[in-house]
Amino acid sequence: MRKKLLITGGAGFIGSNLIKSLQNKEWEIVVIDSLIQQVHLSGKWEVPEGVTFFYGDIREKKAVAKALDKVEYIVHLAAETGVGQSSYEIARYVGTNEYGTAVLLEEASNILSSLKCFILASSRAVYGEGRYRCRNCGDVFPGPRRKEDLSSRIWEHSCPVCKEAVEPVPSIEDQPLSPASCYAITKHNQEELLSFFSYTFNVPAVALRFQNVYGPGQSLTDPYTGILSIFNTRIHAGNSVQIYEDGNETRDFVYIDDVVQSICLALEKQIPGFN
Repeated sequence: MRKKLLITGGAGFIGSNLIKSLQNKEWEIVVIDSLIQQVHLSGKWEVPEGVTFFYGDIREKKAVAKALDKVEYIVHLAAETGVGQSSYEIARYVGTNEYGTAVLLEEASNILSSLKCFILASSRAVYGEGRYRCRNCGDVFPGPRRKEDLSSRIWEHSCPVCKEAVEPVPSIEDQPLSPASCYAITKHNQEELLSFFSYTFNVPAVALRFQNVYGPGQSLTDPYTGILSIFNTRIHAGNSVQIYEDGNETRDFVYIDDVVQSICLALEKQIPGFN
């Protein structure tokens, strides 16, 4: 017997690739998506074979309730993304990411007899500036850089304790959370809502904190896709690529196939509670 899976925002970049990976397996796939123009320029989506599609906003209770009928697994991808944009469209981001998640969880509480797992696409943005190493103080977690330093062209972080120079080191899962943007705050609050839901209703759940995702099928016309979109647009227009500060900054990316695999593994694993 096939297992019924709802993918919110399933018409997007990650969702479309996840569907390809799960098609023709043991999954009955349902998608709800509002096909916002920023991501879907035509306002249309070619629904993959065998997928049931509901056109609707994650904030609309009736649409969400209809999509959740007899669902056993949920992968929650629907979200507004883009750090910069979130700074001046606060209500939109909070509305979709937080209220939309609240609506989904509230409606999911009506299908507890069938619901077996809830997976949330969160973000590494919840960590803020990340982890650094100081030769005097060990691992430290600086806050945002000071405006005075940036004005003086001091680009690198310093130790928040002794003020010595620090070097960036890889983040670890259990390091302190310090969301430094409206977008990051909404992703953290999504996690908190899911943690409450998982504990209260004893529903296995996991939040996957993705780094910047890239790969085939990514929209290069959406200005909030990030660096790849910006670089692509400038190169095709015959313009130079602009790099700010001293050119020594770095950014990690994660390939779409690895992200899809992580979701599939979370679906397959018996998750005991919120992680």
